[in-house]
Amino acid sequence: INFVNFEVAIKEKHGIDLLGWLDGMPFQSPCAIINAKHLQLLHDAFKAGTCHWAYMSGPQHLEYQDQLMDW
Repeated sequence: INFVNFEVAIKEKHGIDLLGWLDGMPFQSPCAIINAKHLQLLHDAFKAGTCHWAYMSGPQHLEYQDQLMDW
């Protein structure tokens, strides 16, 4: 997954979002997380389903693409 350019490479291009990323944790590849406690918390969030991948609906995807054009 392209975490560096996620907004365009994944979210805009494929209409896939990552929901429930932990507050206070930088959005980065899990491979780049060096704090073991943070990595465990992220693992637990994925396992519990509080952090998960989701397809955007058609209207959500179009709205997101419009927002990117306004940047």
